[in-house]
Amino acid sequence: MADHHFALAWAEFERLRQLVPERADFHLANWGRWRKNDVVTVGYADHVPGLDKGIGRCVAEDASDHDYEAHDAHSAEVCDAIIDELPQMYRLAISNVYEASVWQFRTTAILEQALVDGAAMFWNEALKRDLT
Repeated sequence: MADHHFALAWAEFERLRQLVPERADFHLANWGRWRKNDVVTVGYADHVPGLDKGIGRCVAEDASDHDYEAHDAHSAEVCDAIIDELPQMYRLAISNVYEASVWQFRTTAILEQALVDGAAMFWNEALKRDLT
């Protein structure tokens, strides 16, 4: 039964992520992994939702995994600083989806709107800080 609830929650998070522009989603997903710090990423996955293979790589194709990890960690730190400055409702919505946290929203519509608005605010600040 717990597996069923987990699968439903995971599917809902993936649905909500589709509401966020690709590059913002890419950086927020990286931030979520960095915050949870329980997943070791070696290079980039062959498939990232909404992105074709290879798009979004920040360094040369033959760069070492260490270069990828260092860049991802730096990007996540920048994202963390931006998210920390967002209004609380937007921080909670982003945390809910990208960290799979347990914040409760009265309705899915409130969560959706907070996520969309929060992601837009995040991405505007991210672009100012040279995240691409």
